[in-house]
Amino acid sequence: MSRDYASLPVTKNPGRIWRIGYRPNPWAWTDWKYANTDGRFDGRWDDPTGQYRTLYVGATAVACFFEVLAKFRPNTEVDAEMEAIESDEVDDIAFPALPAGAVSLDWVENRLIGSADLLGSYVAVTAAETIASLRGMWLKTAQEQGFVDFDAAALKESAPRQLTQLVSRALYEASITGAPAFNGLEFRSRHGDDLLLWALFEHPDDGTVSPQLTNINDEILRPEHPDLLTVMSLYGLFWMDA
Repeated sequence: MSRDYASLPVTKNPGRIWRIGYRPNPWAWTDWKYANTDGRFDGRWDDPTGQYRTLYVGATAVACFFEVLAKFRPNTEVDAEMEAIESDEVDDIAFPALPAGAVSLDWVENRLIGSADLLGSYVAVTAAETIASLRGMWLKTAQEQGFVDFDAAALKESAPRQLTQLVSRALYEASITGAPAFNGLEFRSRHGDDLLLWALFEHPDDGTVSPQLTNINDEILRPEHPDLLTVMSLYGLFWMDA
């Protein structure tokens, strides 16, 4: 393995993790047909070359809900501007918009919640030791992307994602005597440092589900799930159809 990567902090066999994903199999790699028109996915740690896929999981169900519900959060300033715009009554009937903070029950019905045991080795990519070790290699790239420095803030920014995707690719390519050095990345959510997450790398011959996942248990995701309601309350969300 490259000397630059040999000393990076690694978490081995993290244990029980959680995921919220689409039916019928929330643990399956996302079908390539859902990639962008350029054949790539646009997640934080997705492959910039579109050759491997990633699967995102959390240490708790709460961590997962913080991630997947973030897009529904109300934006007070934007919502106020939208309300000030006069709309056509016919358009309002034909194309009704969801109120700010509303989540359709279809969102729950299309998904499952599950847990599994996670095996493998994962680089703690937002750890201080990792950032210090990689800074020399990635500072120029970070600055070219508009960041002041290569630091935790740059790795947590929602956009642009070229930096994090390039880092993901480099760590994916790291190897020990020809075998992959890492099974993925461990990182902290930009929604809170107490939310621990992992991005699993897809390797050749992995099959539909990563072999690093064992003892999988899926459950029906219900609107009254306590962790779901906790995060919805914190985000100011509500069920549109309730």
